[in-house]
Order: sequence, then structure tokens, then C-alpha cells
Amino acid sequence: MLGITDKLTYLLLCAVCLSRNLTWRDVQNIVVETARIPNDEEDGWTVNGGGYHVNDRFGFGALDCGRMVEVAQSWISVQEQHVCSVAHSGSSV
Repeated sequence: MLGITDKLTYLLLCAVCLSRNLTWRDVQNIVVETARIPNDEEDGWTVNGGGYHVNDRFGFGALDCGRMVEVAQSWISVQEQHVCSVAHSGSSV
């Protein structure tokens, strides 16, 4: 019998396999876009700066793997990640 982690891994791999052009950032975005609130009565749900529901206990919510596969089939890749850094000199803070 598969554990919950095994099932989720399998379903995520299915979504990735549907579009071999998906990057890890695409999968990350698909997970967030398709997550659902598992229990509307659970306290702690807020909307973050990006407009997504989040909860300290549930993160973005429950994974909807069927929806993930649907979305992955027509997903347009997100732009390349931009990394910002600041050079500093002197002692560390």
C-alpha cells in the first residue's frame, strides 16, 4: 500500500510527464495555482500579496492532482528566475 507521500510523488510525476518541457518552477507554479482549500471552516486562511490563499497549517492548500494534470497539459512556461544579490564589504552584520 502506498503512503501519502508516495501517492503525491507519483501524481506529481504524472503531471511532469505530460509535458516534458515543464521546469521545476513550472511545477511549483502549477501546484500553487491548482491547490484548493481543504476545509473552509478551518481558521487561519488569508490571502497573500500574490493573491493566493495561504494557511500556516496547510500552506497553499490540498493538492488537486487531477487539476494539476489538466493545467499541465496546456501550461505555458514561466519566465526564467531572476536572482538579485547585493555585494557588500566590511564586517558581517
